[in-house]
Amino acid sequence: MKKLFVSLFASSVLVLIFNTDGQTGTADAGDNTANQQDDSEENLDETFNEIDQRIEKSLERLLRRTGMIDEEIEQYKKDLAEKRANLPPENVRVGQGIQKIERLMPEVEGLSSTWESVDPPILVCNLTVALAEYHKLPEATLQKLAANLDQYVHVGSKHVPEILNSVTNDYVRRLVLDYERLIDDLTALENDRKTVSKVRQELLSIEPDTNTRKLDKFVSCVQETRDKADR
Repeated sequence: MKKLFVSLFASSVLVLIFNTDGQTGTADAGDNTANQQDDSEENLDETFNEIDQRIEKSLERLLRRTGMIDEEIEQYKKDLAEKRANLPPENVRVGQGIQKIERLMPEVEGLSSTWESVDPPILVCNLTVALAEYHKLPEATLQKLAANLDQYVHVGSKHVPEILNSVTNDYVRRLVLDYERLIDDLTALENDRKTVSKVRQELLSIEPDTNTRKLDKFVSCVQETRDKADR
């Protein structure tokens, strides 16, 4: 459950990244345009560094709330860094993550082999709406989401298309990788639920009066967790 909680938290951080306001201005011709683009890219790097720092601090606070002490938190961070160092290239991991999404949502079938050639704004629109539909968001919410995405792409492409592509590409990668972890956690929980349910049935078949309240509570907890993931 602790691992799932951390994954859900990481997913919520993506929303913060997606809604981070950037400073843009009207580009002039010639050298001024190039200088402004360089400044924008530097500002973007600073923004992501700041976001990474905020994520790390938030993660530490979250781990403390789970009862971890300083030594355990440091060990957790070291283990995490070690795992990252041994990971395959990011593009490979993103492709693998999209493959898992494809198995859940046939409407995005084939995306894992084409996503690198799709314009980031189009990719984020298609992928985000598909995820929202899979999690059964209300129709009114879906329409609002699609409208907000269209506005985001329209405004960004009108002023700073290069920055739009860079920010959106980064968001898509974070979204896919964090969603893949969420899928893994939910899959593990679902497997545990099936095992517990099977044990419950066997116990009741042997002794109908067996107290199964704790088993029932676990099964209910798994369903509540899935409902929270949908929301």
